[in-house]
Amino acid sequence: MFGKLLIEFHKLILELKKKQIIRYYVIGSLNTFISILSFSFLYYIGFHYFIANSINLIIGITISYNTHKKFTFSSKGNIEKYIYVALSNFVLSSSLLHVSEVQMINIYLANIVIILGISLLNYFLIKKLVYTIS
Repeated sequence: MFGKLLIEFHKLILELKKKQIIRYYVIGSLNTFISILSFSFLYYIGFHYFIANSINLIIGITISYNTHKKFTFSSKGNIEKYIYVALSNFVLSSSLLHVSEVQMINIYLANIVIILGISLLNYFLIKKLVYTIS
């Protein structure tokens, strides 16, 4: 019985691996985890949230562009367009972090909510603008 369940679970995992949006969220979850850790560490050691978010942007572009290029979209991609999308996300997230600070919302919690909120929009933007197959 346990063996059959394990086989079915394995089949499900193989099927999910074929789905691009699933791959996006698996890779994105890893990238988000790294992003949350780096932002939190930088903010904790005394960097202003804007500076921490700026450094995080550079780390995120480097890791995210390459992992999505290889594992999610299997496409060459366009780094210039990726940077444009990343900068747009940066402006949006920095603005929302500022609002959170003004409203005295916990900056760590706000950062997590902001990242999660932007991720779905980001999938469609990078899929259509960055990793289009010519």
